[in-house]
Amino acid sequence: MRPAQLRGLSPDQTLVLVNGKRRHASAVVNVNGTQGRGSAPVDLNAIPLSAIDHIEVLRDGAAAQYGSDAIAGVINIILKKAPAVAMLKWAWASTRSATASS
Repeated sequence: MRPAQLRGLSPDQTLVLVNGKRRHASAVVNVNGTQGRGSAPVDLNAIPLSAIDHIEVLRDGAAAQYGSDAIAGVINIILKKAPAVAMLKWAWASTRSATASS
């Protein structure tokens, strides 16, 4: 898991929003690597890339609006309005013999 990190601060000090709603941190404590060691960041791998429309980043500290989770900044992930729909078309036909023997 590679956490989102802004301004060189710990990943759990960056608030992640999905469509403007708070995304909860994962239950896994980040012990690998040197970036954000010992923090519990939001798992961004749980959001598929194909569902993302665009990403808004507020790099200034936004603790006054969002609380102490947003000391480093805010990342707002905006998802696409309608999911991609796969169309499946199939047909079948049965053939009957014109002369049926009994």
